[in-house]
Amino acid sequence: MHERHDIPNKLQGETLVRKKLFDRYKERPLVRILPELNVIKIGGHGIIDYGGDVVRPLVEELGSLSEHHQILVITGGGVRVRHIMDIGLDLGMPTG
Repeated sequence: MHERHDIPNKLQGETLVRKKLFDRYKERPLVRILPELNVIKIGGHGIIDYGGDVVRPLVEELGSLSEHHQILVITGGGVRVRHIMDIGLDLGMPTG
């Protein structure tokens, strides 16, 4: 069997929850396309998989908050989305 060769890349073994993710971007200005918009991401394993007993109170709370704040609620796409966002950061694209 041949020895496996890895190509060094920024995504290797990384996620967006790592503590030093934004360190390499400190020199770039932060661009907030919609500064008044609050984006809330709800993941499958974190909330949705637990069903209505968990989701309904969350939806009610978000509905209440939306009366005074602009809110965009999104659901997660998993690990692939984290990698796509990381590539976007490398390209200088705003995260929104």
